[in-house]
Amino acid sequence: MNDNKFLDIYFENESILLKAEYSENRSLGTLLNYLNSLHSTADKLKDKFDCNIKNIPEFIILRVIRNYFHLQQLFHLLSFQW
Repeated sequence: MNDNKFLDIYFENESILLKAEYSENRSLGTLLNYLNSLHSTADKLKDKFDCNIKNIPEFIILRVIRNYFHLQQLFHLLSFQW
């Protein structure tokens, strides 16, 4: 078992998001997958290597975007329950 598989997953999601050959297949889901992967990677880097990227300004901005989309999804789900 590869304990650092999370890095492979992160870089795969980054590649799909950034490489031109994937441009036809990108969607909002592609961005959300990347943002979720980044957030998970940050947690695991801290736990496994004591490397904290959560205070880097670029990470903070991307976390805000991720949290915004999560809240939008939550509000959407809650609106159907009322």
